[in-house]
Amino acid sequence: MKKKYYIFFISFLLLTLIEFFLFYFIKGDILALFVYPASKISPLLDKRIPLVQTFEVNCDISRIDIMLGNFAKKEGDFNDNLRGNLVFVLKSGDRTILKQSIKANLIKNNRFTSFSIPVGKNDLGKKTLKIILRYEKKKPEEKLIVWVTKRNKYKNGALFWGNKRLKSDMVFRYYCVKSYYEAFFTVLKKRIENINGLYNFIIFILLVFLLMGNYIFIRLTKLDIVIDYLLGMFSRRKE
Repeated sequence: MKKKYYIFFISFLLLTLIEFFLFYFIKGDILALFVYPASKISPLLDKRIPLVQTFEVNCDISRIDIMLGNFAKKEGDFNDNLRGNLVFVLKSGDRTILKQSIKANLIKNNRFTSFSIPVGKNDLGKKTLKIILRYEKKKPEEKLIVWVTKRNKYKNGALFWGNKRLKSDMVFRYYCVKSYYEAFFTVLKKRIENINGLYNFIIFILLVFLLMGNYIFIRLTKLDIVIDYLLGMFSRRKE
């Protein structure tokens, strides 16, 4: 009987440690900011006058998505009449973090276009960044735009057309490299930070559900029996 409980405890502890490792140490691209909705279009993108969006970041930024429009007949379609290149620049002060040029005929209409930040260039800490967009068109009639909000939705940044400040913000989102543990608890704390005691209570409830879930999982999958069999094989080989 004691051996049975011992094996069950080992299985329970092993499962909990694996979950902790996956949740705490494994990192991924986590959505950090999403400025929306798309209510109107920006001025036509041009080579001479840049469209610039400033924003604050306090993490290792890994990707930026911007909603672009190419005047195709349907949403999500490409426009093969566009022959120019969209130039994307991400800056921190005078330092260029990323400069990327993509063919305009590869941009989907009214969909997000992604720009990935290479590893090694994204450890910025808390800074104000600038997205700078220009369109190097091949023909005067080519049109490419960015979707923007109806009014200023984002408090920590601004949208500029050249030197003119617009009363809108670019519809964009950015992602940061975070552990799933950090992302989950950051969002949870932000949602309920003004409610005294609720954060600790929710953490306790989540912990209880995790332990109960592990107990049920071990019973259903017979994990303790598998662990007992593996330990038995190991001990017999050692002998």
